[in-house]
Parts: sequence; C-alpha cells; structure tokens
Amino acid sequence: MSGFVSGCHADRGKDCRYISIREERAKVVFCIAEAVMAVIWMVIAVKKKQTGSRRRAPVILLVIAALGIVIAIRARNETVLDAGNRIERKSPGQGDRTEALEVTLPGSEEEPYQAVIAERQLTAEEKEEVFQNAKEEAEQIFIGDNDSTDEIRENVVLPATLADGLVQAEWSFDNYEVMQPDGTIIEDAVPESGIYVQAKLEMTCQDSILVYSFYFKVLPQKLTQTEYIKKQLDAAVAEANEKTASQNYIALPEQVEGYAIKWQEKKSRDAVNFAFLGIIAAAAVVMKEREDQKKEYERREKLLLAGYPEMISKLTLLLGAGMSVSSAWEKIAGTYKAQRKQHLTKEDPVYEEMLLTCNEMRDGVSERNAYLRFGERCGLTQYRKMVSIITQNIRKGQQELTRLLEEEAQEAYALRRELAKKAGEEAGTKLLLPMMLMLMLVMAVILVPACISFQL
Repeated sequence: MSGFVSGCHADRGKDCRYISIREERAKVVFCIAEAVMAVIWMVIAVKKKQTGSRRRAPVILLVIAALGIVIAIRARNETVLDAGNRIERKSPGQGDRTEALEVTLPGSEEEPYQAVIAERQLTAEEKEEVFQNAKEEAEQIFIGDNDSTDEIRENVVLPATLADGLVQAEWSFDNYEVMQPDGTIIEDAVPESGIYVQAKLEMTCQDSILVYSFYFKVLPQKLTQTEYIKKQLDAAVAEANEKTASQNYIALPEQVEGYAIKWQEKKSRDAVNFAFLGIIAAAAVVMKEREDQKKEYERREKLLLAGYPEMISKLTLLLGAGMSVSSAWEKIAGTYKAQRKQHLTKEDPVYEEMLLTCNEMRDGVSERNAYLRFGERCGLTQYRKMVSIITQNIRKGQQELTRLLEEEAQEAYALRRELAKKAGEEAGTKLLLPMMLMLMLVMAVILVPACISFQL
C-alpha cells in the first residue's frame, strides 16, 4: 500500500513538472509571437516611410520581446525541484538557499511558499581535513613577504577566511607591544636580537571550533646604508633637541657614524612654477583664441552658404526687372542697411560684404574689381562662381546674365535642400544618445524585477 502511495506521489510530481515545463514553453511561444509581430510592424513602418514614435515603437517592442524570450528560456532551464519534491543543497561554505515555491495543501489552492534550505553539513572526517588544510594555508599566508616564521621583518598577513571560505579565522597575539592586532610590526619596540611572539588562530567551521597556536620571531628591518644613516640622524637630532631644549638655538649634527652631514635650506620653486604656469596660461589663451576664431569662421561660412540662395534670387529678380547689376546690388545692400538701423534683421555676413562692395565702388574702385574682391572675401566656391558670371557677362547684356543667374539660383536652392537634409540627419544622430538612454531605462525596468524574482 505504501509503495502504491509513494508511486502516486512520484507520478504527481512528474505531472507537476511537465505542467511547469509546458507553462514556461507557452511563455517562450508568447514572446516569440510578440517578436514576430514587432518585426512585421517594423517592416510596415519602413514601407510606409513612417517616422517618429511609429517607427521607434516596434523597435522597443522587439527589444522587450527579445528580453522576454531570454528570461523565459532561462527560467525554463533553471528548474529548482527534482522529482517533484527534491531540492539540491548548496555546497558547504556557500550559505543557505532560499527558493520561492508554490505548495498545494489539502483543501486549499496553490499558495506561495518560501523554502529556506540549509547548506550541506560536513562530516567529521571532512571537517578534520578542512582544518588541516586551513592550518597549512594560514602558515603560508601568514609570513607574507618574509622568508619564514623564524625571521619576521615585514608586516604579517592575517586572512579572515581559509579553505575557500569554509573556515572563519580570528587572530590574536600575546605581545601587542611588538605586534599590532592587524599584523603591523611596531619597529621601535623590536630589539636588535629579535623577540618571539605567539600567534593564536581560532578557526570556526560550521559548528566546530579549533584553536591553533605557533611562535614566530620578530627581527628589526634590514636597512640600506642610506636608511641606516637616516635612522641614526633622526636619533642624533632628537638627542640634540632634548639637550638644547632651554636654549634659543639648536646645533644640528655635522657628523653621524663617521659620515659628514651637509645641511642647506630647501630652495623654493614657486618662481619657476609660476613661470611655467604663465607659459601654460599664455598657451591656453592663444589656443582658446584660435579655437574661437575657427568657430567664428565656421559660423560665418555656414551663414554665407545659407544666405547665398536668397541673395542670388533677389539679384536675379531685380535684373529681370530691368535694373543694372550695380543698381540692383545697391538696392539689396541699401534695403539691408535700412532694416539693420531699425533692428528688423540680424547681422548677415552676405549683406555686410555687399555693403562693403558698395562703399568700395563709391570710393573709386572699379565695378569689376569690387565684385572680384567681394568673391575673395566670401571665399566660397558659390560666390566665386557668381562673381565670375557677373564679371564675364556684364558687358554682354542683361538677358544673358539674367539667364545664367537664374540657373545658378536653381542650383543654389538645390544645394540648400541638401544642406537642410544633412542638418536633419545630424539632428537625428544627436538624438541617438537620448534614445539609447531611454532604451536602457526600459531594459532596467524589465530586468530589475526579473533579477529580484530570481534571487527570491
């Protein structure tokens, strides 16, 4: 009868396990279906050339679905229960294991249950072996940079755990005048002949305690010749300071251990440091000025390039109305000057250069040379081309010149569209970082609860 009951329980455990596997498989299938839907949504968005949130939403959905697939597969592979009711203990030293389960009691539905499983306890033979390994490990680690326990000149090392964390270690010494609790040697308290100190190590492994003690000899540090003389010099200065404590002056020692001592004042390097600081500051100012000039040049170049289509369109329109090149030029520049006086427009380098050209022609510069100097000051290929068209056709008549400028205006507006498109792409690139930050935030919102649930 008991065999029959146990067999039923075993079969029930298998059924529960199979049900759990089916549930995890269903979760994976659901996430895959969500990912497929996100991909279809992305394809539709690309074909319809959708932008903004309608294009970003399927990407976010795809990322979330992918994370869900990973989490579901991980949860499927990380089975806790074996044969329905068995849970594997953690190895000794790894601590207790806590698992969130569900239990079905007679007359009730499934309820959450948190099972705390203690780590596996070591047998007596295993503890004995662990203690022996811990003692050998402690002796090796203890000496640190020293050669052996018979010659301790440097600070010792006191590990808090031994045997891969299975043993907790507590250290103590019988002479704290020579050795501090952290293993630091008090040099002034160590005699030249050395002194023996007893170390006591209390080792705890689960519920067992073992006390182990040993002696080690502490010796003074090995000093170089310079270190030795420095130590003797410190002692000589301290002695001289004590002897002349009531006097106004102290005579520093001129000889130590047969070596002559030369004293001199430490020279201040403040002047040199300030000199170097001045050089660095001057260089920084020059570099900053060059950087500002570069930025101003780039800003001016952008304004010239942006204002070119409008300027050449105005010029073409006035020429088509029958005005001469010089009259049209003065008309455009004069209108800009009047608007500037009334603060109706901002400073524009295109029209500022046109005003300068008008002033040059009033001062006696020939019309052709004035236009050529205008193109040189602007520096851009578009302006040089426009000036070349004007200077070459200024004597051929207005009709040919107007036609060529109209063609140039069309090319200028095409260039303007390309620049606007490029600016839009650059703006999209700048938005990439905020989008990545948002994506990381979404991933954190999903992953953090999942990780917490795994830990529980």
